[in-house]
Amino acid sequence: MPEAPTTEPERWRPSQVVPASEAERRLAAFQGALRAAGLAGAVIVQSTDLYYLTGMVQDAHLVVPASGE
Repeated sequence: MPEAPTTEPERWRPSQVVPASEAERRLAAFQGALRAAGLAGAVIVQSTDLYYLTGMVQDAHLVVPASGE
């Protein structure tokens, strides 16, 4: 009996790199929205949101304080 392929499924990869300046602008805007809502910060876990805010695709969590880094 033939063996099943052992290759991993292909993961989604972005077609374009988000410039660092754009990611910084997005994070600053998000932090402004957190402050406006009276929140101390947020934990981002959804991969689409991680990509939007950082420009990177990875399995991770992102802690975003309302102020600072």
